[in-house]
Amino acid sequence: MPWQSTAVTIEGVVGVTADTTTVDYTIPWGGVLDAVDEGSSTVFYSLVPADGGKPTTSEGAMVRYSRRLPSGAVCGPDNG
Repeated sequence: MPWQSTAVTIEGVVGVTADTTTVDYTIPWGGVLDAVDEGSSTVFYSLVPADGGKPTTSEGAMVRYSRRLPSGAVCGPDNG
C-alpha cells in the first residue's frame, strides 16, 4: 500500500485471504511521518491476485496530515 508525500513514497505488502474484510497497515515513523509537519497525502491500495491475475488499484484518497499540537509544537514520538 503506497503512501506518498512530497518527501517520500513507501510501499508495504500485506497478505490477505478471500474472506478478509479489513486490513491494517502501519506507516513507519522514521523517514516517513517525521518527514512532514503538516500537509496532505494521496493514498491508495492495489490488490494483486496470488494466482497471477490482473491487479486492481483503488481510487486515490486525499488525507490531511498534521503533527502540530494546539500549543504550536510539532508532535513526535517523544512528545505526544
